[in-house]
Amino acid sequence: MVPVRCACPTLNQTMRGVTSLVAYMLSDDSIFASTPVLVPLNGKTCTGNSDSFFCNCPGRYLTDGGKCMLDGVGIGMGFLCLFLSGYMLYRYQKKRRHRIRKEKLFKQNGGFLLQERFSSYGSSEKAKIFTTEELQRATDSYNRSRYLGQGVYGTVYKGMLSDGSIVADPEYFQSSQFTEKSDVYSFGVVLVELLTGEKPISFARDEEDRNLVAYFITLAREDRLHQILDPRVAREARREDIDAMAKLIMKCLRLNGKKRPMMKEVYMELEALRKSQNCLEICPESHSFADEELIISTADETKEYFEESKTFSIETPSISI
Repeated sequence: MVPVRCACPTLNQTMRGVTSLVAYMLSDDSIFASTPVLVPLNGKTCTGNSDSFFCNCPGRYLTDGGKCMLDGVGIGMGFLCLFLSGYMLYRYQKKRRHRIRKEKLFKQNGGFLLQERFSSYGSSEKAKIFTTEELQRATDSYNRSRYLGQGVYGTVYKGMLSDGSIVADPEYFQSSQFTEKSDVYSFGVVLVELLTGEKPISFARDEEDRNLVAYFITLAREDRLHQILDPRVAREARREDIDAMAKLIMKCLRLNGKKRPMMKEVYMELEALRKSQNCLEICPESHSFADEELIISTADETKEYFEESKTFSIETPSISI
């Protein structure tokens, strides 16, 4: 007689408190089960003889003593590793798609052309595109000790670049409130730079006049805009053209974005100035500003600006990618 199997209990049997099982013995010359035997589960090993058969499952073994429970643990660990590998692959693919999309948008929006134009100036101080990581390093992860004030685009922080130069960096909150009116403000800053030939931030001026926009508004309010005009502009431009340009700039720099003109309106006004200049070439009647004081009728614009805000914060165009 030989045992058919080692009579080890299943999990359900163990939970029900089963202490013995029925096993069948086979004769050497028979293929049919016979001689049922009650197997108590109190032995340390599976042993048997012609009269009785005792079986107790060794530790960590499944029913029938054939497989170790560690097989189940191994399968579970395998599934866990497979899940983690899949998650890491997903994160990698997501970052890769984000990087590709960022490069594509940079190319579509003329990023390479912008870099070429910057390099054509021959100086990195003219303009620079900062990455998010560079801005975080410059502001010490937007440390509160670098806080300067609240600006049109968000909170303004003082940053120090790797070369030791200091910049003002507006932190753009993740509110996604950028509109074309925000671009109008930035374009107004560009127009101020073109009209004055000055940088947006200059430490060569007094502390209260370091911000070009604030300095421009102050001079316009006091009818002293001729003090900051680029010499070539003052020499060649007509008084009417500078008057119209100053009014347009004041509209673009309104703190209330809803009161700023649309970019299309800005374009139309600039186009009108260009056409008037072409007409002037046919019928030249220009006036120089080199030796006379410029008086600009921008009282209403400056009054509205200062009613909205009595203080100025440092605003510099900054591009994050």
